[in-house]
Amino acid sequence: GCNKANSYDKFWAIGGVVHDITVEFYTDASFDPTLNQQVQLSSSSDYLYAFKAYSPGTRVVDHSHHLYVNFTLNNVKLTLPTCFTSILTGSSVNGSTVRMGEYSSGTIKNGASPVPFDISLQNCIR
Repeated sequence: GCNKANSYDKFWAIGGVVHDITVEFYTDASFDPTLNQQVQLSSSSDYLYAFKAYSPGTRVVDHSHHLYVNFTLNNVKLTLPTCFTSILTGSSVNGSTVRMGEYSSGTIKNGASPVPFDISLQNCIR
């Protein structure tokens, strides 16, 4: 084993695996959320993902195995605002476009005139 790593096929355990995972949920037209909506990750496997060092070196390759990572993502609450509609209003707005005008860098640096507009979010859940 690793306790006396002084010959072929014996290695010291000197590290570990540190990783970070971000899970992003995407919706389609069938998603109809409610207040305090809880979601979960669907999976047809007994693990979420696996990784392995495929080229760790000739003497280590026989000891390199997949690491299977699994954790529960049941009853995840949507805590940040999720809005399905945004409406722009203001005198410089035309549909979904805000007419900002054309400015040189000097004009902006010296204080260009502001172009006021508002974004109104609707159909939001938390």
